[in-house]
Amino acid sequence: MRSGHILAIGATGMLADAVETLAAGARSVTLVARGARRLAACGERVRAAGGEARAIAIDYREVDPLLLHLRAAVEESGPVDRALLWIHASAPRTPAAVIALLDELSPGARALLVLGSAAADPSADLDARLAALGARRIDLRALVLGFMVEESGSRWLTDPEICAGAIAALAGEERIRIAGTVEPWSARP
Repeated sequence: MRSGHILAIGATGMLADAVETLAAGARSVTLVARGARRLAACGERVRAAGGEARAIAIDYREVDPLLLHLRAAVEESGPVDRALLWIHASAPRTPAAVIALLDELSPGARALLVLGSAAADPSADLDARLAALGARRIDLRALVLGFMVEESGSRWLTDPEICAGAIAALAGEERIRIAGTVEPWSARP
């Protein structure tokens, strides 16, 4: 039996493989992205995996219209079971607004907030950042995108490494997971 509803915001690029993996076990997937080409391609991958795809072409920095679309998606497809959220710092209001909506409409959902490597800066308090988002009725987690240290130096993660980290973070029990490493901080590419 297929699971319910997956929400993927900003996940049609480097996280498209993770969306496809999640779609393989889902009845419905709501995709949110700005780029029509990537949105359509990711929707096709979801349908090929056997899921129903709902594509919302919107800039997630437009919080109020985004929330209206997400409410409609939940009304049509049911509560969100899992959410994959790659929301850049250029949209500072969006994560809290989406988390509040999931808290209201999809209690029990597991949501993964994907964060760039800067979130692992030793001066950052990631636990406090997650707590400030106010999730009370959902299982909110974070995936910090680190880097890889190799003999020749360090490099950023590849898309497959990022997707594997996202799937593992959604499946595991850790509240905060790091894909790759963030130590030593001075070794960042």
